[in-house]
Amino acid sequence: MALVMLAGVLGLPASAEESRLPALAAPGQQTLENFRPYQGQVFRVYGGPGARQVERLELVELKDLGSTDQVQQFVLTFRGPHDSTLQKDVYFFEHPQAGKLKLWLEPAGSDDQGSLFESHFNLLLGKP
Repeated sequence: MALVMLAGVLGLPASAEESRLPALAAPGQQTLENFRPYQGQVFRVYGGPGARQVERLELVELKDLGSTDQVQQFVLTFRGPHDSTLQKDVYFFEHPQAGKLKLWLEPAGSDDQGSLFESHFNLLLGKP
């Protein structure tokens, strides 16, 4: 159990199932379905001068905002530490299985466990 928890903190796969998570860095891969297996996973977030590591954020919620056959609209909610310094901006996210991706992130309040951040998606699916 302690190894699984340590692996999660370090951003390493804790199980064989986790090592089969979909990559998100490729074009067209940032869909609600592909993000769903990452709920509960920790991403390293980079930004600022020299793209230094800023902090780690956990993907805590995924919410469909009314997707159709033509458009997928959803929001990802991440949780970081209470003393987070992240502001509204584009950040580099990194995860061992997801790869590296850039997401727009904005503060969304806090709860008893930390600061909350959201990333909104409006994807055209190209289906007639």
